[in-house]
Amino acid sequence: MADIFLSVFSIVMTAIVGVLSATIRAQREKARAFDDRYKSEHDLLLKGMQVLMRAELFKLHQEYVQSGKPVPLDIKEQANSVHEVYARLGGNGVGTHLWKELINAHASTEREYDHD
Repeated sequence: MADIFLSVFSIVMTAIVGVLSATIRAQREKARAFDDRYKSEHDLLLKGMQVLMRAELFKLHQEYVQSGKPVPLDIKEQANSVHEVYARLGGNGVGTHLWKELINAHASTEREYDHD
């Protein structure tokens, strides 16, 4: 009788361990898929932000450097902030080149925006 009980107990325990193992494996795969999706979406958001920062540098460069207008000091400050984000996001030399030209352009003592 004890042999039958041990056999049944062994089979039941093996089944329980198998189910638990499969459940843990499925949860790990689900978590890994979520992590991969999160990383992919995060990378896309960072790339989108980089594109926006580069577009802002292009806009400022066109408005001031290409047109030959003096660059107000607050615009230079804005360009610095934009370039810092752009560079930290891994921006290449194009945005840095535009930023350097903005910073080196003739400065205006007037401010573009009122800071009341």
